[in-house]
Amino acid sequence: MEGSRRRFFFFLVIATFSSETGGHVLHSSNRHRLRKQPSDSPAAGSTPAVFFEVARPVGGSSPPCSSFIMQHAFAYTYGLPSAVANYTPPSYCSTPWDQIVLKWSGTCKGRQYDRIAAVWFGGVEILRTCTAEPTSSGIYWEVRKDVTRFASVFKEPQLVVLELANVVDDTYTGIFNINLTLEIYSSKRHLDHVNRVSDNEDIVVNEGIPSHNAKHAYNGNLQCNFEKFVDGPGETTSSLVFPANSPADLIIPIAKADGLSGGHWFDLTTESDIASVSFNPPKNIYRAVLEVCVSFHGTDEFWYTNPPTDYLEANGLTGYPGNGTFREVQIFLDDVIVGAVWPFPVIFTGGINPLYWRPAAAIGAYNLPSYDIEITPFVGLFVDGAEHTISMSVKNADGSWPVNGNLHLWLDPCTSQTLGGLLNYDAPLSSLNTELDFEGLDGTFHTSAGRKIASSGYIVSSLGTLLVSASYSYEFENILVYQNSSSVQIVTQDTMVTGEIIIKTPSNVVFSQHTTSSFPFYLSSSDYSGANSMYTEECNLTHAFNQDILTVSSSVSMFESLKNSQAAEGSMTVVGSSVTTGIGALQQHFDFQSSEGCYDRILHTKNYSISYDVTDLSCQVSKASL
Repeated sequence: MEGSRRRFFFFLVIATFSSETGGHVLHSSNRHRLRKQPSDSPAAGSTPAVFFEVARPVGGSSPPCSSFIMQHAFAYTYGLPSAVANYTPPSYCSTPWDQIVLKWSGTCKGRQYDRIAAVWFGGVEILRTCTAEPTSSGIYWEVRKDVTRFASVFKEPQLVVLELANVVDDTYTGIFNINLTLEIYSSKRHLDHVNRVSDNEDIVVNEGIPSHNAKHAYNGNLQCNFEKFVDGPGETTSSLVFPANSPADLIIPIAKADGLSGGHWFDLTTESDIASVSFNPPKNIYRAVLEVCVSFHGTDEFWYTNPPTDYLEANGLTGYPGNGTFREVQIFLDDVIVGAVWPFPVIFTGGINPLYWRPAAAIGAYNLPSYDIEITPFVGLFVDGAEHTISMSVKNADGSWPVNGNLHLWLDPCTSQTLGGLLNYDAPLSSLNTELDFEGLDGTFHTSAGRKIASSGYIVSSLGTLLVSASYSYEFENILVYQNSSSVQIVTQDTMVTGEIIIKTPSNVVFSQHTTSSFPFYLSSSDYSGANSMYTEECNLTHAFNQDILTVSSSVSMFESLKNSQAAEGSMTVVGSSVTTGIGALQQHFDFQSSEGCYDRILHTKNYSISYDVTDLSCQVSKASL
């Protein structure tokens, strides 16, 4: 039993989560199962390597107007105040701003773990990212994220906070040098389209959706007859087109007010921890979307591989991650659950086999996904001028979950008061079932879960009486297998989330959006122990981020389809906590199709080298399977 226990000790976890006052070690120098620190990389060349995450290009065809935000060197920053900068809207960038891109660029040289980081403007999270792991000759990587949806934030002076807790000592020498820049794109075509709108015609779309600026430019000519809708449902008399894809007028951070000591996120470590923010929303809201930003660290970094607590107790194992393989971020408005996040299992750049992620990172590692929850049906409840509260918790949390949110609000420009009410609400408890079949350290654990959340309401605004419904359906399945005294682990998981939003007047639909997301995941890992704290680990991994979005409104109809999949295989020999030798091969297919264009890229890498890389914007590239 002692030999089996030792093998399990290698495989399951060697980690102690640190929560010292004044900072967070979300990715620390602590060892974790499936997390090994590469040695002074023998495969690295003599010049800095360029690392990247495969993503759809953003930005326009013409050069942007650039606004420098911040440069900072993150050495030993654990427990120190976050890096800050004062942002002022660049008056030298011509308007309208059609697209805004945040550019993060970083360099590092030496030896270092991956670290979690985030950028906030005025408490609003703009980017959450993981750093690349460096080599002795140095690396460069950058992230370019379309942040146009935060346009209202960039129009005002803001305090910018960048949190990146790093540790530098005699062993871990890498210092992260980070630059932040805003790239702003504008087009005269867009401005000409706005100018063509006359006083007596509806706003129409010829070559694209008018910006929110265009809507406000036209509002001075609208007859705002809000009173006509106070007594009950009526027909739409305003000529204002529902702004299907325009940025919100106001974004309220659902985050820690003090971001200087460890960032604006709340760090939740158990399911009883709650992130909560109270606020007084404006009284003229007609649409509301909560964007949830979340990641997972410490003993929950690989939550989808955690065994049930019953298994740990039966084997006398203490200090190991447990609580099973299911996690759910729950979102509450005034103590009523209004949405949930079943997260995509992002693998950070040091996770599983670090050699997989050089030079191409795992899906979402450099630009972690956020999750939108439509709460417009509840608008009528919180335009009463009173204080309201949004809170979040993580079911089954057994590690570190930094969470915060951005509340995107669209405001009626023709009135200072909208009205409304909740018509229907249905949110039964989630179903969660785990079947356990184990003997000693070997066994099979089958976990399945499901949930539905649906609501509908009405909003009386100068757009007319809007009837809004939002429904979400969640499905989850995980099969976890331990074999050979737990030295072999197999994880098969799938998560599917479907959301449907419908906004209509009594006579017609003005906006609808149907979103389907699926996150298939498979991991097979085997450990072979040797002498002197040496062992070899062999892994095979496939995972994907798949999402289809269909949006239809009175002004536009569009679809987006993303199929982003990776398959990786390889092995590594580990001495202590360092990878001394190994092989990491990665294949990726990024297939994006939309009504506005497409981007198709197939990539093969092996131990720092790219062996195949084909990109086709006409989307005729061969659909070679991985």
